[in-house]
Amino acid sequence: MHVLLALESSLRTPSCALQLDGGHLIAREGGRAVEGFSGLIRSVLREAGLAVSDVNEIAVAAGPGSYMGVRAAVATANALGMARGLPVTSVVSTDAAAVAVEGADRFSVVLPAGRSRSFVAQYAREGARLERDGTPLLIDGTARSDEAGFVTAVPGGLADKRSDVILSAGGVARVFREQRHLLVEFRAAQAATILPPPTIGGRS
Repeated sequence: MHVLLALESSLRTPSCALQLDGGHLIAREGGRAVEGFSGLIRSVLREAGLAVSDVNEIAVAAGPGSYMGVRAAVATANALGMARGLPVTSVVSTDAAAVAVEGADRFSVVLPAGRSRSFVAQYAREGARLERDGTPLLIDGTARSDEAGFVTAVPGGLADKRSDVILSAGGVARVFREQRHLLVEFRAAQAATILPPPTIGGRS
């Protein structure tokens, strides 16, 4: 059985997921403290009846998002990868949210960036294929999100119709399984590499 461990902590709520044999998914969210990541991983492995030694591959959300959260997830993924000799692959955080958006062929994903700024990435869907238009931009203006830190997805041209999408490790796993062309790959030897700083853009 092939086991993918996916980690996400770009916002305030860390989460992890297990993708089993490329299909079945077990996902859990933890508290807001990234210090609980190891316990969250043990919990989801225990639920699946597996151990760390059963994991074959690791995927991790590598930003943009919370600097400390992203570093915690990337450091955890790389530590496990190096300790077990496993490949570690990064996923752009907005991609992990975009795969959950339904009913829109063109839309933007907006992540809070702090200091009244937002990370924005634009997407287009052609059939089952999802395409991102370049690197997520950093713009002025506060992103709409609720107290749980859920990301806001805005269908293109329909700014009055917003829907909340959970940014989670389940989305990381879905990108890995269904949208591999969106992957930005970093190996464990590049532990300090997260994602190039976002392009500074104007308000759209």
